[in-house]
Amino acid sequence: MKFDIHRINTILDETLSTLSNSKNNEFNSNKSNLYAREKVLNMIKSDLYLFLEKFGYYLKKEDLHYFLSLNPGYEVAFTINNLLKNNYVSSKQIKNRRKVFLTKYSDEYFSLEAMKFRYPKLYEEYIGRYIKSSEVEIPFDDSVSLVDRIYQGYDESTYKELLDTGYPVNLEVFEEFDSDEENSVHGNEITLDERKILEVEFIELIHNMFLSGKDTDFDYFTVDNNPNFDDLDKIEMDMEDSYFDSEIPSQSTKQITFAIDNEEFFDY
Repeated sequence: MKFDIHRINTILDETLSTLSNSKNNEFNSNKSNLYAREKVLNMIKSDLYLFLEKFGYYLKKEDLHYFLSLNPGYEVAFTINNLLKNNYVSSKQIKNRRKVFLTKYSDEYFSLEAMKFRYPKLYEEYIGRYIKSSEVEIPFDDSVSLVDRIYQGYDESTYKELLDTGYPVNLEVFEEFDSDEENSVHGNEITLDERKILEVEFIELIHNMFLSGKDTDFDYFTVDNNPNFDDLDKIEMDMEDSYFDSEIPSQSTKQITFAIDNEEFFDY
């Protein structure tokens, strides 16, 4: 294959720029070594299939068509055609991919502790202000190591610092995501059950914000355009539903069937 070096350089620049601007993906670690310009350029020249497998969903439609115009062989052409077919991502696909990400990282990015540090003011509004100081200052168990004690103390001081320096909570921003305002509890003294209710509300609020694209610290590109987050079981189910829907007789067919059963024939 004979490449247009100017075109390849443009594609390479755009790809590396996209990767370097991503906040929440695997390409951020050790970028200067792993994804140095020369290495990616050599990958394009020596193994276009591998390049497309790794970076294909970051490419523009016209770039994919360019590689296809080079008559790259069956395997590469097949990969490009699949990428082109999936180039348009529907809003339903985006929502489903975000749901898959949310489920996959429920114990990491969406753990209560992680959300507490991302949204300290909101956490304090829903949960933190109801936690008594006696609960926070519980003596460590003898089995807790010194390192863990230091980390826990550091986390608490960091949280308090974020509360002091962060922006005040503007609850109006979150109203559209609060699905159960009437059940929210108010006052300084609440029961354990009421605290559980508020914790669930806080978690649902953050989840809905994420699914709606309102998490300003998250790089949605790495999920919305990533087929690795497709729920294949759900896609297969949707395809089956679509197939069976197409098998439902139309109104005119029902009318003809009914007429035959009643020995009445219509002249169509």
